[in-house]
Amino acid sequence: MAELPGSVLFACTMNAVRSPMAEAILKYLHGHRIYVDSCGVRAGAVDQLAIAVLDEIGIGMSRHRPKTFEDLEDEFFDLVISL
Repeated sequence: MAELPGSVLFACTMNAVRSPMAEAILKYLHGHRIYVDSCGVRAGAVDQLAIAVLDEIGIGMSRHRPKTFEDLEDEFFDLVISL
């Protein structure tokens, strides 16, 4: 198995659908081994459809609150993925 990055940031436009879904999935798969976060260029509203879709496969995202780059607690990531 390839070495995992220590931290991953997913970024998209409003941190309402794509990046929080990616964050939730990666946390589900490797959350205790990797620091995972997400943000957007602008903060949008939580997308209820995205929450429902992940709920169907047993991944919780209902506690997600959209945030921007300025809201991040950490500024250094091993891997940044733009969606």
